[in-house]
Amino acid sequence: MTGEEIRKLISKNIKYFRNNRQWSQTETSEKLGLSIPYYSNMERGLSWITPETISKLSELFNIPPHYLFMDHDLNEKDIDYADFISNELIESIKAKKEELLKK
Repeated sequence: MTGEEIRKLISKNIKYFRNNRQWSQTETSEKLGLSIPYYSNMERGLSWITPETISKLSELFNIPPHYLFMDHDLNEKDIDYADFISNELIESIKAKKEELLKK
């Protein structure tokens, strides 16, 4: 995958998560503390984003950072299922840990 393809993938995913929340580019850029032109260029794949911006996007959209790099068509059902499986696994591990600590 080329750098340009990666940048386009990230921009597609940023736009997906913004649209999913029904926010405008202006609203999103304000929530992130970024200028509107920079955010617009980032979402159109014209600007690279920094690790700090990836972190901000992750927090704002309430997603793990790697979701911005996923190369597939994102849809809410896939994301909900992945979150469900992750949460189930975490709860299972916590329960097992508590069980072991009681022994």
